[in-house]
Amino acid sequence: MKNKIFKFCLVFLGTLIAALNFNLILLPNKIVTGGFSGISQIFYKLFNINPLFTIIIIASLNIFIIILKEKKISLIETLTNAYLFPILIFITSLIIKSFNINININDNVILVLFSAFLSGLSLSLVFKAGYEVDGSNMGPDRLKFRKNVSPGNTIFYTNILIVIISGIVFDFKKAIYGFIIIVLKSLIVDKLILGISDSKLFLIYTKKIKEMKKMILKEMNTGVTIFNVEGGYSKKKTKMIMCVVNTKDYYAFKKRALEIDSEAFITINDCFEAKGGIKKNKLPFN
Repeated sequence: MKNKIFKFCLVFLGTLIAALNFNLILLPNKIVTGGFSGISQIFYKLFNINPLFTIIIIASLNIFIIILKEKKISLIETLTNAYLFPILIFITSLIIKSFNINININDNVILVLFSAFLSGLSLSLVFKAGYEVDGSNMGPDRLKFRKNVSPGNTIFYTNILIVIISGIVFDFKKAIYGFIIIVLKSLIVDKLILGISDSKLFLIYTKKIKEMKKMILKEMNTGVTIFNVEGGYSKKKTKMIMCVVNTKDYYAFKKRALEIDSEAFITINDCFEAKGGIKKNKLPFN
């Protein structure tokens, strides 16, 4: 129970920071950084539709897709991912208008850096709790259009596409600011959550060796090593999986592994350098 309360506090704080960043910096300065909020800004400019309404509609459609495609979903997690952000946008916008709060930063460089810091911090807090915010990272596996494109890259490309469209709708100077924020917030999230290593070494003990191996090879497109081990206490002989995964695929891989075997014993270590072995572009099904 305490763990759930702590997680919700992280989610609430992170989403609150994201909502403040949107209302105080991104929306007033017409800077688009992707996600549902970015789409809402473009719709607001083109069709004069309230950004909050657009975010709620897209979030609802995303929930519908999740229900259709996934057999098991956490209702509380799904609803929190979808609706906490627009709720806090609404509440913070009322507070900002009531107290006439605004951020007067004339230097655009400082404004962009500050927004990137807030974005990175908010995402880090929310990701730590295992949740998502703003749709910029919701359901990346549902957006994956090629087997050899990782969910992380799919998210990045999707957000960049939204930023490019914003450059046409607003101006390309604003689009450049949005691109810089996306890059910087990605770096901040990686360093705060995943550390400084480029790869993660996974050691997996599971009874579902074949299913796990298939997922690693065909979904993650990376090599895998299976070796014989013996339990130190039980003396039971069994097998263990070892594989190296790019840091940006860390969460997607861990999630899929636990979906296959929720009782799997997984050890994850930083891997600062990996040479040799089977590379993604050398696998036969690429």
